[in-house]
Amino acid sequence: MEPLIPLLQDPEAKVRIKAIYALNRFQDENEKLIEPMIIALTDPYPEVRSVAASYLGKTGDKRAIEPLIEALTDSDAQVRIISVANLAKVGVLEKMIEELPDLNPSMRAFFMAGLGDNSKKDIFEALLKVLKDREAKVRLATVAAVSNFSDTRIIEPLIEAIKDEDAKVSRQAFAALGKIGGKRVNSLFIDSLKSEDIEARDAAALHLAGFQNEETAEALAQALRDKEWRVIGTAHKSLIKIGKIAVPFLIEALNDEYSYLCRYAAAVALGEIGDKQAVVVLISALKDWNQDVRWAAIVALGRIGDKRAVEALLNCLSDKNYNVRAYAADALGKLRDERAIEPLIEAFKDESQTVRKQSTKALIELGGVALPALIQSLIYTNNVTTRFNAIFALGQIKDIRAIQPLIITLKDSDLAIRSNAIAALKQMGQPAIMALIEALSEKDKWIRRNVPDILGQFGDKSAITPLIAALKDEDVLVRLNAAEALGKFGDAVALPALESLRGDTTTPFFKDEETVGQKVEKIIRKIKDRNHLF
Repeated sequence: MEPLIPLLQDPEAKVRIKAIYALNRFQDENEKLIEPMIIALTDPYPEVRSVAASYLGKTGDKRAIEPLIEALTDSDAQVRIISVANLAKVGVLEKMIEELPDLNPSMRAFFMAGLGDNSKKDIFEALLKVLKDREAKVRLATVAAVSNFSDTRIIEPLIEAIKDEDAKVSRQAFAALGKIGGKRVNSLFIDSLKSEDIEARDAAALHLAGFQNEETAEALAQALRDKEWRVIGTAHKSLIKIGKIAVPFLIEALNDEYSYLCRYAAAVALGEIGDKQAVVVLISALKDWNQDVRWAAIVALGRIGDKRAVEALLNCLSDKNYNVRAYAADALGKLRDERAIEPLIEAFKDESQTVRKQSTKALIELGGVALPALIQSLIYTNNVTTRFNAIFALGQIKDIRAIQPLIITLKDSDLAIRSNAIAALKQMGQPAIMALIEALSEKDKWIRRNVPDILGQFGDKSAITPLIAALKDEDVLVRLNAAEALGKFGDAVALPALESLRGDTTTPFFKDEETVGQKVEKIIRKIKDRNHLF
């Protein structure tokens, strides 16, 4: 043991840490280690100081008292906490609490914060006195400390503490009382919802969430009429936590004539709770003069999922506010009712991109039942926006019945439509491959031109032979696109057919660019490199 003591002064922190951990095992050698451990309490390294404080507490030696008191102001929280705990072990905790007024404010605050979970009954009375400390940070730490006591005598001091001039102390007292619970605390919190102090109202609304009864729910629903949005928001969250008990009171709040914020918060809460008894009143709220209330009711109906709301939601697709229209489309998608299909497709023409996007998303959620109408709108509608969104939805639904209509769309005169159809076919995956291979024989050159690229990206080797055949197509772009697709496969089986195109002097677009033969030469070189052919 003795050779380890000098190592506590070693310049290397690692050496000092190892030394103090080793010395910590020698609990029977207190006399020789007290002084070295007291010195170690001033070590620059927090870990060394923590172990030293812990050791000194275990000894119960009176010489450790003053150094541990000094450690209450240590820069490291762990050292402070250990010091407080160990002052209790050396029998001075009660005396320390009594002498708190003589300590500087920082030391008093550190001491109370370090007290933490210490709930010794014999310090209870002393702690109650500190609740009236002149420094707010000391009172705050004391409230946190006394909240660990189950003694009912703490209720009265905490009730006084919620009136504290410092908002943090007051909120901590509310939290402590919330942990204790009981009818008296419940009534106190309900009364606090009427306080002139916004902090008290907000804290009461927050902690009332732990009381599952009608009286609490009614009081919180009334708090939705508060003049401060912050209190309304907190009350609405607590009502959601209370759940179904709160529904009748939220329904009443949704009918409030004066506060649209109250109606809005009630609608949101009803949607989160999800009780179907709110459906009728939420449908009525779709006619509210305030747009925020309308869209909150729409979202709630979408969450609840009751199809009684479908017709009313369909009417909302023509609301003057684009957010309301967008939320209506989203809710209809969640309800998955076939009555919404045609109106949602019609919404593809909406002036708002947000509405168009949500309508598309809703039809995707409807899935296969929306397919016939989407295909009809793709084939027989001239509106570009409608067709574009229909294609996107078909690609996401991934129903094989959409493959042929999408292939036909590859000949569309609009580049954006063709590009979107290509993307949709790629979404289809394996089922689209055979149809695309057959499309290489289509009469329309635009279809034949677009198919090779899609097949190349799929990478299915069943397409290699049909693509080799396409190298003889009469259209130069079909030949070139087939060659490029074969280049993506990188299979040497295509080399003989590609070699036959070396002499093709056709230029696909402009006279001054590379010929088909020159482009094919690069593809041949790429395939040979991949297959190590020279």
